Amino acid sequence: MPNLSEQPKGLESSDYYRRIPGSRPKRLKPLADAKIHHEEQISLQKDKEKAIRIKLELARPERVAAIKEHLIEYWELKDKSQVERVHFIEAFNLPLQHRKSYGFMNDDRLAGTMIAVVPDDLWIKGSQPSESSAENDLIMFKESYFRGNDNIGWMTHELTHCLRYKNAAKDYNQDLSTFAFDDLKSDFAYPNNKVEKTAFSRQFEYLKGQGKTREEILGMISKEYSENDLPFFKRLIDRIF
Repeated sequence: MPNLSEQPKGLESSDYYRRIPGSRPKRLKPLADAKIHHEEQISLQKDKEKAIRIKLELARPERVAAIKEHLIEYWELKDKSQVERVHFIEAFNLPLQHRKSYGFMNDDRLAGTMIAVVPDDLWIKGSQPSESSAENDLIMFKESYFRGNDNIGWMTHELTHCLRYKNAAKDYNQDLSTFAFDDLKSDFAYPNNKVEKTAFSRQFEYLKGQGKTREEILGMISKEYSENDLPFFKRLIDRIF
C-alpha cells in the first residue's frame, strides 16, 4: 500500500493521483463545495420567485379592480366598459422585450408594480408612449409602443418613478416642482426637476449598459424634447459618460 502522504519525486501531482486508484486531489473539494453552493442559490432563487408569483396572484383581483376605477376617473370614461379593454401585467411578469429593464432595476419591491397596456384609441397622452402614476404603483403604456422594442428605455424610466415614490413618498410631489439645476431654471420645472433627474439618469444608465453611446442617447432624447430642454439632458448624460 503506497503512503499517500508522500508524493514520489519526479511525478507531477496529476500523474501521481492518476497512478493511485481511489485517490483524489484535495483541491477538488472547494470546486465541489462551490457547485453545491451554486445549486443551493438556484434553488433558493426559484423558491423566492415562486413565492412572489403566489403573492401577486393573490393580490391581483383587488389590485386590478382598484386600478380600473382609477383609470375610469382619470380618463373620464362615459362608457366604463371601455376599461375592460386594458391589459394588466405585473412588472415581475413583463415580456422579454421589457424584462431587461426590470432586471436592471434589481429591486423586488417593483415586482407588483402594475403596467396597464392601453389600446391606442384610449390613449390620452398623444405621442408620449408612457406615463406613471407612482402613488398608485402604476405605469401606463400605449399598446402599439409596448408591443414593440423599447429602444429608448421608457420602461426603466417609469419603473424609476415608482421606485422613487417607494423610497421617498412624502417628498415626491414637492420634488416634482423643485428644480434639479438652479442655473437651468425656466418657467416650468419639467423636465428639470429632482424626480425627473433621477428617472432620466437611470434611463440613460440603462441605455449605456445596452451599448448606446453618448451621441446616440442624446440623439434619441432630442427627438422627444425641445431644444430648450437639451442642456438638462446633456448635463445628465455628461455625468454618466
